[in-house]
Amino acid sequence: MSAHRIAIIGAGVAGLAAAFSIQQTDPDAQVELFEASPRVGGAIGTERIGEYLIERGADMFATDPPAAMKLCEELGIADTLISPLPTARGAAIFHRGKLVRIPEGFVLMRPTRMLPMMTTPLLSIAGKIRLLCEPFISRREDKQDESIESFVVRRLGRETLERIVQPLVGGIYTGDVAALGMAATMAQFHEMERRDGSLFRATRRRNREGSDSVEQNSAGARYEKFRSFPGGMIQLIEALAARIDPKRLHLDTAVTALERETEGWVLSTHAGEQGPFDHVIVATPAKHASSMLSSVDE
Repeated sequence: MSAHRIAIIGAGVAGLAAAFSIQQTDPDAQVELFEASPRVGGAIGTERIGEYLIERGADMFATDPPAAMKLCEELGIADTLISPLPTARGAAIFHRGKLVRIPEGFVLMRPTRMLPMMTTPLLSIAGKIRLLCEPFISRREDKQDESIESFVVRRLGRETLERIVQPLVGGIYTGDVAALGMAATMAQFHEMERRDGSLFRATRRRNREGSDSVEQNSAGARYEKFRSFPGGMIQLIEALAARIDPKRLHLDTAVTALERETEGWVLSTHAGEQGPFDHVIVATPAKHASSMLSSVDE
């Protein structure tokens, strides 16, 4: 029986992890990896500027769910992981020429303590007054999903969105808050509005239950649940890329279309047709995937 030929389109962390997983479960499979850019890693990239490591995308990963930790263990790099320093935890936002810490107790889009919100320089007096109006905003009865932008502007005001929530959430999802849906990204806050009528009332309930004790002493995230590498997240990409045969990695090779033929899948690239392949994994951003898959299913 001949070995499976598998094409993976996209050499970001998803494509690289898929290639590694296939090699682990089916060592005989012939995997070819196609990447449109001249480098692997996709949105993940690390560079050093002076004394600082600058991350172009994710600067750490969550330990729960444990998939990323398991991947690091399988790659043999788990012992190099580092945790955020307790003395340096907390996110900051660049505001009017300086870094300003996220108000203590603010969790993504919900303040659990009001004094830090009322004293932060990130919000104007008008922005703080609008924030205080949140308990008086009626809950949304429409069952349709809405964007993060729509939810936060409706409940907390545009200033809180633009000056606090957008930098925080944009940094996590590397996305536009006008295009990110609440159901897919922030379902817990949507549920708080549905159950309690407002985020403030949900916070009071959680305080009574004692379930906000960790959040009240945080500034943006639960940092004990995250890990990174001394040399930045690029170390994960490098460890994955090192497991791939360089002859099987095709950089600067954009796939423009897929076709299903009798013998298998054929990929169209600027270098000509590639294939046939028994299977194809599309690991690109949705806008690129939709374009190349239109020839298969509009």
